[in-house]
Amino acid sequence: MENTQERFDRFIQLFNTVENREKYDFLFERFENGMPSGAFGIIRHEIRNCLVYGMFQAALTLTNHYMEKFLKVALINSEVTVMMTDFQLFNEQRAAAIQKFGKKVLFENINSACEKEIITENEKTALLEFKNLYRNTFSHFDHQSLIADSDVQLYQFSFTKPGEISQGSIDAKNLFVDMGHTDADFAKKNAVLYFMAIDDIAMRYELKQSPGMVKILLDHGFDAIKIFNQIKFTGGQ
Repeated sequence: MENTQERFDRFIQLFNTVENREKYDFLFERFENGMPSGAFGIIRHEIRNCLVYGMFQAALTLTNHYMEKFLKVALINSEVTVMMTDFQLFNEQRAAAIQKFGKKVLFENINSACEKEIITENEKTALLEFKNLYRNTFSHFDHQSLIADSDVQLYQFSFTKPGEISQGSIDAKNLFVDMGHTDADFAKKNAVLYFMAIDDIAMRYELKQSPGMVKILLDHGFDAIKIFNQIKFTGGQ
């Protein structure tokens, strides 16, 4: 009979696949460059692990959280004009900013981030589309847009009266609303690029907060500008 360690070792082998190793190599530079990622470090690594281990729905849902967290953190920081050592004023400004942006819906925070030039117009357009396509679909289970507008023909056979048959159709959006494969297939196709898009925006923001990091990383062989500009945001995305 296997002991706990043997069972765990056998479980770990489920993830040791060529596809998972390729995904790790593909994402390697984003995580091995010493980039300080402040408020986003833990969630970035959790998403990375989900992608590497093939847990694409988990990765996509966490990326929704990453997007919303990035916007709120950046907006809150934009309202604070003093150093943390100015204890009273920092505390007051921080509290006011949290009150201002903490409860706002995603649509409003995307627009506010663009108005404050935290994101560009093209990034704003992309984030609004991400809100509808990814955030609403997976965080709110509003995934009717993933199911084709079509009818599915169904046939019913009788075992008690051989030869008898009835047929009819059901709207695919009604039939497949609870079918897990639809969500899983969609997430597998989209989770990696969605993460990279949000990560590019958030890490470029981080570099702006610590501009000296660009040269430090370059001196260590990592071109941060190139690494975090892999997704192109163009008009009409």
